[in-house]
Amino acid sequence: MASVSAPVSALRLLDDAALAAHLIPASRLDHEPRRARLATGLRGLDRALGGGWPAAALAELCGRRSAGRTSVLHATLAAAIVREQTVALVDAAGAFDPRSAETAGVTLARLLWIRGGGARDTVRLALQAADVLIAAGGFGLVAIDFGEETPRAPAAAWLRLRHAAERQGTGVLVVARGRTAGAVAAAAVNLHDARPHFVAAGGPLLASFETRIAVERAVGRLPAPANANDNVAHGDGDGDGDGDDDSDGASCLRFRLHPAASPNR
Repeated sequence: MASVSAPVSALRLLDDAALAAHLIPASRLDHEPRRARLATGLRGLDRALGGGWPAAALAELCGRRSAGRTSVLHATLAAAIVREQTVALVDAAGAFDPRSAETAGVTLARLLWIRGGGARDTVRLALQAADVLIAAGGFGLVAIDFGEETPRAPAAAWLRLRHAAERQGTGVLVVARGRTAGAVAAAAVNLHDARPHFVAAGGPLLASFETRIAVERAVGRLPAPANANDNVAHGDGDGDGDGDDDSDGASCLRFRLHPAASPNR
């Protein structure tokens, strides 16, 4: 009889109105209290993210080659440096171009650059480097750029990185071709359908490009987007654009390429 009375007692508790008021439906678990944000300096993207990348959390930026990942990464680094945060870049792909980053507004003297590339276990080493940086404390932003690779790592590795970021108050941005951290990431942006714009005079020369952004995950942004494919960003590399609306009502960001800027990934 004892084995029957226990579940019956539990059912009666669930019927209690006072207890029911404290229960949280599963559909609301992803809607955490609004997080502090790290602005990218790209107003259209910041608006889509609810103010920028989430602070003290892990976020993902992905997209195919020439979709604008480098431009957004440079803008994010530059904005963090302007806020006088301590900033680090784990360059897992060995593809960071200091010249184009400086042209885009990144103060190189304020950036800790850890260069990888060529190692047999690039993903593991890059995550270990990021883990050491975050554990040291004092970093406002640590970015990990995997270039054209979609890193594969155990879920425990991403969880460890997220927990370290939360403890130390560090924003972590993972830049790669595709998403990999899944639900561990508090925010995820996918860049796609990039279109270049050229000027014919003296050229043709690449003047700007246009890319669509999809905010695929945004924990702490209320309400979280079910499908944000209608958000549009227009970008290059100077991070000096303004946001407006295009003809179909989507959020836009437009700015020009610097003449010396290298092609975007």
